[in-house]
Amino acid sequence: IRAALANDGFTARLVREQQHCNVLCLGLDLSGDRHISWTVQEFLSAHFAQGRHARRVQKIMQIEQRDIPPAANASPENDLRSVAVTST
Repeated sequence: IRAALANDGFTARLVREQQHCNVLCLGLDLSGDRHISWTVQEFLSAHFAQGRHARRVQKIMQIEQRDIPPAANASPENDLRSVAVTST
């Protein structure tokens, strides 16, 4: 799991493309439903860009494999497929 905080669609797209994040964290201070929707859509429509970013992500994965015990249901193919937005 790679999570990132994004306060706008531009940042959401970058963390997905460059950091291969599969979890999007949103702050409470986002300015309304349309802004949140745009941010989530940018995140979901982006894909990992590979290229020069792959080396950094590979290093992170090596650290994860070395230092973090595997979870029962972990799979490298797991990816974010849907998101639920709730408000209280």
